[in-house]
Amino acid sequence: MAAVPDDSRFDNVSSERNEARFRLSQSVAQIGNWEIDFRTSRMWASEEAFRIYGLPINPDHNLPLDEAQVRPLPEHRALLDRALEELITQGKPYDLRFRIRRANDGAIRLVHSLAQVVRDPGGHPILVAGTVQDITEREDRHQRMVDALAASEERARRAFEGAADAIVIFDGTGTIVQANERAVLLSGRPLDDLVGRDMRSLFSEAEARVRPFHLQEVLAGEATVVERNLVRPDGSTVTIEVHARRFADGLAQAIARDVTERRRLEEQLQLSQRMDSLGTLAAGIAHDFNNILVGIMGFAELLASGEAGLTPDQRDSVENILRASRRAADLIRGIHELARPCLQQGESFDLAPVVTEVCGVLRETTERIVTKEDRLVRGLYFLHGSSSDLYHALMNLGLNAVQAVLERDPHGGGWVRF
Repeated sequence: MAAVPDDSRFDNVSSERNEARFRLSQSVAQIGNWEIDFRTSRMWASEEAFRIYGLPINPDHNLPLDEAQVRPLPEHRALLDRALEELITQGKPYDLRFRIRRANDGAIRLVHSLAQVVRDPGGHPILVAGTVQDITEREDRHQRMVDALAASEERARRAFEGAADAIVIFDGTGTIVQANERAVLLSGRPLDDLVGRDMRSLFSEAEARVRPFHLQEVLAGEATVVERNLVRPDGSTVTIEVHARRFADGLAQAIARDVTERRRLEEQLQLSQRMDSLGTLAAGIAHDFNNILVGIMGFAELLASGEAGLTPDQRDSVENILRASRRAADLIRGIHELARPCLQQGESFDLAPVVTEVCGVLRETTERIVTKEDRLVRGLYFLHGSSSDLYHALMNLGLNAVQAVLERDPHGGGWVRF
């Protein structure tokens, strides 16, 4: 007859294999289990529990209760005893973290222990079963992550508060939930006035009509850049450039930069460019007008030097033409210098002849009911500069004076004295 296989041998192999797997899983997870049997007053612990406490493993896995109770640091002992009592008497959850001093090397380890009570059909406790896990490294990693996160948040907070630009955080309705110090200064509003305010209220209604807000686009994830005029409580306005974008948590950020000075400089640059263009035009006109003056002066000089008999009045008239043409030529030269600045060369001259010439022109070209008097003595006052510039300045003053006299009394006359 064939022999009947002994199944118990395979059962033993399978049991040993499962036991080995169980021990390996506890070792990998650094978690052991323990039991306190109230019927025998003995404590049983797994191999990993012995290793966690740094105790030598005995064959029957009996762990002396007093040895287990001395491992926790003294400050945790009362908490553990109270938690175990409340678990047994009241059924309160037993879920504790505490530090132990390992027996073999004295190292301080952080452990996490869970336990539950087993009762007989009559409700009397017969067994407490629990687990103990060494979470020292895990907690260290967690703490490092917490510290790194706190440091990152601190850096972000400092960057937020110390930013050179105004920064506001707003929600999906456009309500400001956070603002930095620069936003307070730029808006002219205290922080408690900014937070809780609709961001759109910082701008005028006319501004909103000209440049509509793109709140929905920002909340949809689109980054926007727009230039706006911020209205302060005192009524003044500040030109700002606003960059807005949404965060992953649904809030959005707006960064505002004061570009008022930049716009002013740009306007000055544009004005300077227009002035350059105007100067080029003026230089061209002055050049053409100077050519006309050359012809006038040439014919006048021919008249003055000709043999044809001229009366004294006619000769004075020709001289007046020449003087006026020279002054006009000086004026054209001034336009040239204004359009193309260069270093002016001054001259020393007598003031009296310039004043006499101005008075003479005013007598011939303005109302005669206003008397023009010249009382300067020649050879007494000398100046260094441009006689033509002074001539034109005195001419303007004289014309203004004559006009003032006429406005005061159009028919009574008066006088202008130099």
